Amino acid sequence: NAEYMGVFCKEKMDTRYANRRVWLVKIPHFLADSWNKIDADNVELGKVHIGDGQVSLTINKETAGPAASKMPSTYEIQFQSEPASMKIFSETKEAKYALEGSVEHLCSLKPLRDATYSQLLKDRLKQSNTKTRVVLPMDEAPSSKSSTIKFDLHQKLAAQQNLADGVKTSTKRDPKEKRERMERDKLENLLFVMFERKPLYSLVQLVEATEQPVVWLKEVLSDLCIYNKKGPNKSFYELKPEYQAHKPTPAAEEEGSAVKDEPEAKRQKLK
Repeated sequence: NAEYMGVFCKEKMDTRYANRRVWLVKIPHFLADSWNKIDADNVELGKVHIGDGQVSLTINKETAGPAASKMPSTYEIQFQSEPASMKIFSETKEAKYALEGSVEHLCSLKPLRDATYSQLLKDRLKQSNTKTRVVLPMDEAPSSKSSTIKFDLHQKLAAQQNLADGVKTSTKRDPKEKRERMERDKLENLLFVMFERKPLYSLVQLVEATEQPVVWLKEVLSDLCIYNKKGPNKSFYELKPEYQAHKPTPAAEEEGSAVKDEPEAKRQKLK
């Protein structure tokens, strides 16, 4: 805030660009990491395209570094409806401050679904499920009666890896055990991989596969999916059209129709 800045400003703040309108954009981590490695000034990061009621960004892969070949090239710029009332400040190495402008729009970048982005999601899911801890054998079992050994983490990682590989597991969970909430990015990646395997899922299936709290899972699903309230796909979730990389193959449609034969009571269990 102004009082905080005033404590550390030994000289007058540069306010020549105070009236400049600025967009504050939230970008994906992989794109931010790539751009942060650029050690040069006046580099063109990409181009913004405005037209037909849509705003998109096409990144410059020549300046994005070696990882650019594995990143999507086009992103949709989504605007938030809330009005922004923030200012942008800058600081130099000489501890000089400047007011760079006022935030006019709050935005976020959403990669467009294509083959490159689908592969990126699979790689990130595989990397997140890679075990990083070393398991050492125990010489003796714990002697205390209160000592317990749990392997829930390894079982969860194995189940998610099997899910990504298309292998079904039948592990039962204690209903009293609290479900751990997954980060939104990782949960979205997992859901995208699942819907590439099969176009339709019931809420019961999604909860069992992701092991997420129902309220949190529904919140993420509301952004990515359509919930069919009537018709042949009633009580099933499917990806919104903008997130579908391609139409499901006949085999996928048959697999999806097989799911619809489940008892109605099971599908309504978690509503």
